[in-house]
Amino acid sequence: TNFATWNALFRRGTITPTFSDGNLTSDFAGGAQQFALTSFGVTTGKWYAEVKWISAHGNGATATGILDMAYTGTADPNNAVTNAFGYFGSGTKNVSGSASSYGASYGAGDIIGIALNCDDNQVTFYKNGASQGVISIIAGVTYGIFGSEYDGRVASLNTGSPSFAISSGNTDGNGFGNFEYAVPSGYLSINTKNLAAVLA
Repeated sequence: TNFATWNALFRRGTITPTFSDGNLTSDFAGGAQQFALTSFGVTTGKWYAEVKWISAHGNGATATGILDMAYTGTADPNNAVTNAFGYFGSGTKNVSGSASSYGASYGAGDIIGIALNCDDNQVTFYKNGASQGVISIIAGVTYGIFGSEYDGRVASLNTGSPSFAISSGNTDGNGFGNFEYAVPSGYLSINTKNLAAVLA
């Protein structure tokens, strides 16, 4: 089975991060804000992923979230981008460009869990296993996972095939994946076999 990775071909204008570890680690090496998006997304079903911030500013420049896979613009999803839902390092949330209070701040060393519920049109972000609350999202959109930063900060993606060291060995309900924190009940890792089962 193939797990989603960062998409090394995705471009935000002329700026793109540097990828390594089989496109599971993204180095936001440029001096301008940039972002990485997963290689494929989901429209239906319930899905779980983790992003570990190896290094981060830990403020409004650090963002983890979901983004419409059809997005073709150059603006960072931290800004006024339709169908972008993010959790900032400052603890605020972004709903299609509108920021408001949300949860705890986070930074280097923290793992952000993303529980994407396309059936009930919700996303829940977790900081080191602790839920920060439910956010309503737009229905009928194919969402991918994104990470956003700049100035050499680094994010590692785990959709079930981890790039960062895992000791907990948590799997999804189908026995796939290797996550640091327990996968919420009914949620699946983002891989081709799970997608095929959901769409069958």
